[in-house]
Amino acid sequence: MNYAGHITHAGYVGLIDNITKENALHTDILYEAGAIFYIRTTQCQSMMQICSGKNYIGLCRNPCNTNLTPGGSSSGEAAICALKGGAMSVGSDIVGSVRAPASFCGVWGLKPTSKRLSNKNSTAAGYCVPEEVYPTFGPICRSAEDIDLFMRVSIGGKPWESDPDMIPLPWRDVPLPNVTDLKVAVVYDDGFVKPTVPIQRGLKIAVEKLKAADVKVVEWSDMNVEREILAISNCLNGDAGTAQKEIFRKTGEPVWKLTQIWSASGCGGKGISFIKGHQETAIRNAARARYNDKMKELDVDFILSPTNCNVAGIVETPWYWGYTSIWNFVDFPNMAFPTGFKADPKIDVPLKDFKARNEVEQYEQDLYNNQPEMFKGAPICLQLTGKRWFDEEVVKASQVVHQIIAV
Repeated sequence: MNYAGHITHAGYVGLIDNITKENALHTDILYEAGAIFYIRTTQCQSMMQICSGKNYIGLCRNPCNTNLTPGGSSSGEAAICALKGGAMSVGSDIVGSVRAPASFCGVWGLKPTSKRLSNKNSTAAGYCVPEEVYPTFGPICRSAEDIDLFMRVSIGGKPWESDPDMIPLPWRDVPLPNVTDLKVAVVYDDGFVKPTVPIQRGLKIAVEKLKAADVKVVEWSDMNVEREILAISNCLNGDAGTAQKEIFRKTGEPVWKLTQIWSASGCGGKGISFIKGHQETAIRNAARARYNDKMKELDVDFILSPTNCNVAGIVETPWYWGYTSIWNFVDFPNMAFPTGFKADPKIDVPLKDFKARNEVEQYEQDLYNNQPEMFKGAPICLQLTGKRWFDEEVVKASQVVHQIIAV
């Protein structure tokens, strides 16, 4: 998010001299509402990691356990929020870059439905904003009430009057739902990477508390995101990494391992054709309709699931983002929130004889199972997802769900 007269670098050494001449539209809206900007925090190289590493600052650490990453790409925003270093933080999110760091640091993070918050005059990590998987800004805060305030002020600035990409949809005043009116589907497993033991425990306790409070809870048992995750990677690497390589060539900066991993995902350096891009967009549209139909079939308004397959990982190790990126792909609003539970190696005993369905699942499970003591005290967070355009209901429902779970 550009701030006039200051550097906006997207995590690249090649953009370290990118001093923007004008504010982003969103910056102006917040400034005019009375926001005081005082720091730009760190983000990872390329803005496409769920960790924090880049070449000219290095690593940011998790304030809850410094062995661990604060997540990414909005690494510093979540860390400073958890440390109470500011009233609110602002991140950007295309596969989980608001919600992953929020959950790793034990705070709140919202990915709104796209085109409700403006990207105008912001520095992109590629040639332009991709329509297939559309990025959005989102708040990172210490409460649902602050998230609501941020969104009300941001959308109250009527960004659609200055940005023709925006949907002219004002922020609605929505009451807190009655507990007994809540209808929630629970996803225990996305069908591709099973959550680690502490995440499983946190979700199980959450479900027990919701049921005890007379919330209607059903299981969504047949989710499988593998094809959608491939489509996401194909779309994000659709230009064969050309834009990113041009920035790297400016300085010859070393490419971090996690940048290499995401750059090689899906089509990787091959890129995709115009026709293939349309085919992947069709996959997205079909998934969006299928997920909406499934919510209707189950008669639910919200989906409760892990925010990530694990709690915050050891620095520069985790990279699976399927639990968040699926909601970017289908463009459903999604809130990461703290449960109040923490990882405890004495309780969260590693799985024995675990048989992985694929290499990614094996890798992510091993990160926890091989050294569970490293994760002591890591926040266990979950996420609540709602139907497209019903962002206000997601914010208010997550507030009630949190009050039930975190008691």
